[in-house]
Amino acid sequence: MPDSWTSWLGGVDLHLELPPGRGRRAALEDALRQAIRDGRLAAGERLPSSRALAAQLGVARGTVVEAYAQLAAEGYLRSRAGAATEVARGPALRTPGVAAPIPPHIVADFRLGRPDLSMFPRVEWLRALRRAFQVTPHTDLGPLDPRGSLRLRTVLPQYLGRARGVLMRRHYRQRRDALLANLARHAPAMPVHGVAAGLHAVVSLPEAVTEAEVLAAAEKRHIVLSGLAPFRHSESQGAQGLVLGYGTPSESEFPVALEHLGKLLRAF
Repeated sequence: MPDSWTSWLGGVDLHLELPPGRGRRAALEDALRQAIRDGRLAAGERLPSSRALAAQLGVARGTVVEAYAQLAAEGYLRSRAGAATEVARGPALRTPGVAAPIPPHIVADFRLGRPDLSMFPRVEWLRALRRAFQVTPHTDLGPLDPRGSLRLRTVLPQYLGRARGVLMRRHYRQRRDALLANLARHAPAMPVHGVAAGLHAVVSLPEAVTEAEVLAAAEKRHIVLSGLAPFRHSESQGAQGLVLGYGTPSESEFPVALEHLGKLLRAF
């Protein structure tokens, strides 16, 4: 049976891989189970009716009913009378007996080279993608120039430079100004440099303070920082400092991140 695309409630498009050579029900169970494990089907996501999914996949309705029943028994799906089948909340997705490591909670993330990913226009992107697919010729869906569509490569930079560039500059300029004000208030003895070079600022540490001390203290407070050491041309001891990437925290996290940063630097 060939791979199949399905589309259902909420406008979710999902690619279910149903490889040949296996029973249809087993293949469908595996495909849905893997989609839940991968996070492509999130907890609470509603699935289509057995009749609708069977029609889309070209299988018997009973095949879908049995697959849903099996995954519900395993804890992956939840089915209620009169309601749509949905992905269960908190199914056992990992192998029993294998404990997943718990990552430390980061209260302030000032890593370099990362923009505010929460600003990505998900809704607008999906809407534009759907519109594009409706008018894209079938021939354009096959192997083309590995660099991408020439038309898109021509139009996109023009649009980004004209529209998004202005918004992004204003957004990050406000962040930069908030960071500088925070440093002036909490760490007036630490000069700031390099703010015009990108989405980061270089903070010079006092002579009696080392990068290692500040980074160790930051780690204990679950604050992610970078020192100047990785950027030196030689291993010889140089000026001690920090490189703060102020584009990483989301808009809602940024004020809290500044507060934690200020408390950390005040201690030195």
